[in-house]
Amino acid sequence: MKGDTNWALSGHLRPGHTQDVSKNRAFTLVELMAVIGIITLLVVLGVPAWKKSLQSADRATASSQMRQIGMALFQYTGEQNGTLPGPMKVGQGAKYQMGENDRLAAVLEPYLGVPEASAENFSKIFLPPAFVRALGADNAKMANAFVMNISAKDARDQPLKPWGNDVGQNKAGPMKIHAVPPTVWAFCDADQINPLVVGQPWAGKTPKTIVNGGDRLALFFDGSVAGVTEGTLNRSQPPSGPPGPKPPPPPPR
Repeated sequence: MKGDTNWALSGHLRPGHTQDVSKNRAFTLVELMAVIGIITLLVVLGVPAWKKSLQSADRATASSQMRQIGMALFQYTGEQNGTLPGPMKVGQGAKYQMGENDRLAAVLEPYLGVPEASAENFSKIFLPPAFVRALGADNAKMANAFVMNISAKDARDQPLKPWGNDVGQNKAGPMKIHAVPPTVWAFCDADQINPLVVGQPWAGKTPKTIVNGGDRLALFFDGSVAGVTEGTLNRSQPPSGPPGPKPPPPPPR
């Protein structure tokens, strides 16, 4: 034992023995920079993938919520001789008051499992995750997450007002759901650049851009959920003024 101690004190290794120097060895600057570089690269590569994954999850959840609203809508019309609720406000959100017949959340409350006379009167089904993240929880509760297709067109370009109309001289009640083509969308995501939201007094309280990625999500009258393009939304806009004059008849041959 004494001999071993003398060999250690002299800084030499006793024959047949090895010394573990890794415990006392520190990282060099080059090695430290290499580690930092690798971590940075992983972060750079991982953040876009994480964002894409989060966006996909948000879109899936928002689609599920829309389908649940669609199922509640079918239940409602089944008890109302096939008639849709309305006339509806253009903008629809989570906040409502009992008895508001122009608020989808209020009309569908009995079919969505929301407690009657809720203390807050907020329907979480009308709050898609990406919408809440874009505005913040408190602001999202007071904002409109969806915009209704109050002036649609069928395949023959004929005007439709599925939810009725109580503005101006062309007042009309809501349509029968079976009379609306299933290819017509019922409502879609609201945001400040949505052509149906632009100019609305509440437009500034919606997200600045599309929240669910890709095309805006929409519920169709067949109960399906899919993306709607900008062109489809532009076709749904009500005319900005009175119709123009009819074209002259063709000249006689």
